[in-house]
Amino acid sequence: MADEHLRLVRTAAVARLVWGALLIAAPRWLLRPFGSVTPVAVVTLRALGIRHLAQGGLLLWHPTPVVLTLSTVADRAHGATALALAAVDRRQRYAALADAGIAAAWSATGRPAASRREKDRES
Repeated sequence: MADEHLRLVRTAAVARLVWGALLIAAPRWLLRPFGSVTPVAVVTLRALGIRHLAQGGLLLWHPTPVVLTLSTVADRAHGATALALAAVDRRQRYAALADAGIAAAWSATGRPAASRREKDRES
């Protein structure tokens, strides 16, 4: 069963690497549906892409329960800041809400896998 969980973690890590690369390569294309293509938003997406590349690489290289938990914490913190942005900036609201949803999805890929890996180690 542990192999199945590791495969899930690795698949999510590769998806995260692809997402990070897309954020860096095509931020304007990703922002266009939300009407919020500003220089600050473009730089923000590129910085977020770098974080996803680092996070995905770390998850592939060292998918321990601690790394999975820290990854989930980072995604949840990111989601919370996106919700805060949505609350205070009407211009960025839709993009921030979409970003919060994406962060929640990434968060969901990390913590259940960490919990499963911890249980596998205990048995």
